[in-house]
This record gives sequence, structure tokens and C-alpha cells, in this order.
Amino acid sequence: MPSSNSSIPPTVPPGAVRVPFTGCDAYFLAIEDMMARAGQGRHVGLSVLELGPGLEIPRLREAARRFSLSHPLLHAKISPRGPFSVPEWIAEPPFSPDAVALEEHPEGTDLQEFCEALLASPDEAYLQLHLVPREGGSFLVARWFHLLFDGRGAELALAEIARLAANPSEPATPVVSWGTPFPPPEKLLACLRHPQAFVDRHYELK
Repeated sequence: MPSSNSSIPPTVPPGAVRVPFTGCDAYFLAIEDMMARAGQGRHVGLSVLELGPGLEIPRLREAARRFSLSHPLLHAKISPRGPFSVPEWIAEPPFSPDAVALEEHPEGTDLQEFCEALLASPDEAYLQLHLVPREGGSFLVARWFHLLFDGRGAELALAEIARLAANPSEPATPVVSWGTPFPPPEKLLACLRHPQAFVDRHYELK
């Protein structure tokens, strides 16, 4: 739940959230599995923002907590549902306000070395925020998993957290992907044909 000094109620749907995989989700999950088997790491992205002086860290931390509660997929696990079924994202309440953690780092932290360590970290969190001090301000480093975000999605997430920090009296904007209608899944052979060109190209590039 939000901290006791927050008057903003959590905006989450009742019950479990279930969202079927798209073709893009399935492709990335397959590539992640191939990379893991070969010891080639993960699809992890970093976004680095230069912030000026005067950052109110408690307000940013509270905004991250409210963002965590309004986005159930940040809490989701992948359910395979059997060998011939479309996998799902499943998020079951209660949802933690700390899904997007904000961590402060000490003066003198080398940004380049820190970013390299973040990329190599085995942490499974979908989105993390880190504050690294710099002269005249700080760097905000966001670490995000490409399995759930693309670059534009990470930018939108940071923009929403910034909006919540700047407007603590406004409610978070809940994401309603659990109410989006999805077309019925295609037959198995049709599903297998779609990603084949991507897989062929991946091996060609390797």
C-alpha cells in the first residue's frame, strides 16, 4: 500500500490480471531462452537522464510506488499454459508498491562502471530506478527489460512517473490492457510460420 502520508488510493483492478502473449512477446521470449542457454545475457536496456539540483527524492519515491500499483504487468509472471497454448502474463494481487524500486548511490560512483554492472546484473525486476550523484545534480538511471518495454515504452513510463512526482494530488493513470479484446489464437502451424523469418534472420546475423 502507499505510504501513510499519501492520500491517493491505489488504482488497480480487482482480482488477477491475465493478458495473452502477442506474437512479439512470444518471439522475444524465444530469443531470451536461446540467449540464456548460450550464456549470452538478456535483453536489458538503460535510460540515463541528467537531473539538475533540487530533486525531491521522497516525492520521486512516492511517485514510483504509485506507478507500481497502477501497472499490474510490472508484477506479472509468465504462464506457459501447456505445449500447444498461447502463454499469458498473469499478475495476482496483492500488488507491491515496490515493484519499481528507487535506489540511491553514494558520491563518487562512476557512472560508466555502474551502468556496465547494471547491464550484467541478474536482477529480474522489469523496471528499476537508480540515482547516481553528479556535480550540480544527479543522474537518473532506469534499467528495464525489453521483454516488457521497448524504448518508447520506457520513455512513457518515466514520463508518467515524472507526472506523478510533479502532481502528487493527481491519481495515477491505470493501464487497462486487461480489458483489451484479443483475437482468437491462430492454429499452431500458422503461429509457427510467422516468427520463422525472424529466427532465420537471427541465425544469419549470428
